[in-house]
Amino acid sequence: MGFCPQWVFDVCSARAAQEFISLDLDLETYAKKYEKGLSEHYEVVSYSLVYEAAEEMLRFLDEIEEEAASECLHSFIFSRTKFESKGKVRKLKSLLSTALDPERDLNFYPNVTTKNFRGFVFSLRSKNEFFAPDGWNISDEEHIEWLAELINQELSLFNSI
Repeated sequence: MGFCPQWVFDVCSARAAQEFISLDLDLETYAKKYEKGLSEHYEVVSYSLVYEAAEEMLRFLDEIEEEAASECLHSFIFSRTKFESKGKVRKLKSLLSTALDPERDLNFYPNVTTKNFRGFVFSLRSKNEFFAPDGWNISDEEHIEWLAELINQELSLFNSI
């Protein structure tokens, strides 16, 4: 089993932050959801890393007094899913592999997620073209079924006990 790709870690951390501000459980519970789900496909991804990245995103959004925090996080999830870098479309499936395939080396870090998110938000503020299209949902994307299922998995109060 290999390691989680940075873009998958970014997406999960952003979704944990978005769930925290949109739903009613604590951030640690959402981080543990992603630890469990990601660990089924990759070497263990500690919830503390997801928590750290999500918390830094939320702190940044608070610093800049962003009123549309959930929309920013949703658009970041869209961007990291659909694009490798500015304008370069992510190829989710090729002949022999998918974008979800484990990486050989550990290459995901909360500080890189924070850097990616900060840069994205500044781009979003300068150009509206980076917003996720109305109605976009990760479950509409092909070749990333298990990730979409993880992201759309609902938690209840019993998960936090």
